[in-house]
Amino acid sequence: MEPMRLDPEDYAFLASYSPARVGKQTARLGSALLALLISWAISVGFLVYWWFRMDKPKPQDSLTTTLLVLDGVTMVVTLAAAVIALIASRRVSHGVGLVLHFVVLGAAVLPLVAVFRIWFRLHDLDAGVRVLSWFVSGLSWWSVALWGSLCLLLLVTAAWAAAVILGIVWALRPREIGWLARQFAAVSVVVIPGLIALVTIAGFVVKKRLGDATWLTSFVPWFGGLSLWALVSFLGITYILLALAVLRVSQMMTFTSRLVDRPALRVDPLGLVIDEASGPVRVRWGEVREVGAKAHTPLPGPELWLRRTNGTEWRVPFGFLDCLPGTIDSAIRAHTGDQRTLDVSRLSRIW
Repeated sequence: MEPMRLDPEDYAFLASYSPARVGKQTARLGSALLALLISWAISVGFLVYWWFRMDKPKPQDSLTTTLLVLDGVTMVVTLAAAVIALIASRRVSHGVGLVLHFVVLGAAVLPLVAVFRIWFRLHDLDAGVRVLSWFVSGLSWWSVALWGSLCLLLLVTAAWAAAVILGIVWALRPREIGWLARQFAAVSVVVIPGLIALVTIAGFVVKKRLGDATWLTSFVPWFGGLSLWALVSFLGITYILLALAVLRVSQMMTFTSRLVDRPALRVDPLGLVIDEASGPVRVRWGEVREVGAKAHTPLPGPELWLRRTNGTEWRVPFGFLDCLPGTIDSAIRAHTGDQRTLDVSRLSRIW
């Protein structure tokens, strides 16, 4: 009698994608939006209180009016996106996540228009300030500040444009995680309110440096409305937290809708079978250079990382799988006789 032969597939280990697991994480993040909405309401209450304490200042220039209108639109749109994300995070919604991602990104850029208008207004004063510098000492910094601020404005605008372009690329490639697109989106919703706060601080510094600048306020009434800009900057802190949370929920919604419950990785004595874009691909143990983990703080978190001898790499977030890294490590050890392991030393968290 011939000895019984076991097919490797009979006792292979399978790690599959888990839309349910990702969906639960999305729901938890969505529930956290409620607390942020409450904190935003509290911030608005403090804002109104200080507005009354400051004798209810009103815009003295169209620049401040533009900022208040555009910032108000940004807030309303972001709030609406937060409410929709809070509701939609409890179920899989195809396409809703990407729509919310671009809505928040589009709303974030609106206040930047007011900052550009300020720069052009100050640029119109450039010739007059240079003439004034012949009579008033201490104005040599003006041109440096003027053109340096333009470079900063263009850099922020370029970051936002990159977030939009990379987001479109991510939307057109369903199998990609979109690391760069999501990071640039997060940077955009942080740096634009930060830029408004920086402009406000710079305005106060200029007024103080020029001795309260009565003449400057007469030429640029915007300098007289800095108190309103300060209030907007204060509200920007809560806005950043809320916008980032909506982005995280929308991105997890996108991941949930794109995942399909099917095997992502198989481990057997012959090697690994990985889920590539073209379909399952067999990678024999002799073709595997390293199997490890890469730590990522942003969602969806740390990744399982496979590097082959030909230099190609394959990655999948651990959070997308229905098992833990230790389970995968045990399977690799069992099927290779402890000759190979899953290196988790670089993980930023412990399972």
